[in-house]
Amino acid sequence: MQFWLSQNDRLPVLTTELSDSQGVVDIGSGIPVFYWRLRTQVSGLHSGIGTVLGDGASGVALYTWGTGDVASPGVYAAYWKVNFTDGKCMTFPNDNEKIIFQITES
Repeated sequence: MQFWLSQNDRLPVLTTELSDSQGVVDIGSGIPVFYWRLRTQVSGLHSGIGTVLGDGASGVALYTWGTGDVASPGVYAAYWKVNFTDGKCMTFPNDNEKIIFQITES
């Protein structure tokens, strides 16, 4: 998954269908967290709590960009981690693909 944003944009809301090798994962009993960092760095991880669309059966997680989330231009690698109520968690994508996005100067 790749996408682009202009610096300081807060729309569109990031919408991602979370799936594994078996298909869509029901995330209704979980809390999705979106993580991102500049691809050229190993530190500086940012994160924000997302929301689940509907009852979660569709596997769709949403992240609404906050103030400052897209303030710094660059190419970012990102992923979702869903923390389920039973104490387990799962990372998406989980097949070595990454979510890549670029913030361009406005």
